[in-house]
Amino acid sequence: MATSHDNHLLLIDNKEDKLLSCLRGDAKDLLKKLQDEEIERNLRRVSEVRGYITSVRDNLLSDYDDDDDDDDVDMTNTEIIENGTVPNEERFEP
Repeated sequence: MATSHDNHLLLIDNKEDKLLSCLRGDAKDLLKKLQDEEIERNLRRVSEVRGYITSVRDNLLSDYDDDDDDDDVDMTNTEIIENGTVPNEERFEP
């Protein structure tokens, strides 16, 4: 009788182990899927921001080109837009 009871407990333990391993695998797969989706969403957002920056830069440059006949135009702004950096003499220290 004791052997039958031990066999039954062993069967229950084996099923529990099998269920837990399946659940862990499913949870791992779900987390991987969520992480991949988040990475993809973040990449799309970065791409959207870069597109917006490019659009604004192009608009600013076209506005500058339209005003090309004005002698009062400050080249510093164009340098900042084209190079993406502020010239050394324009840098401010906090």
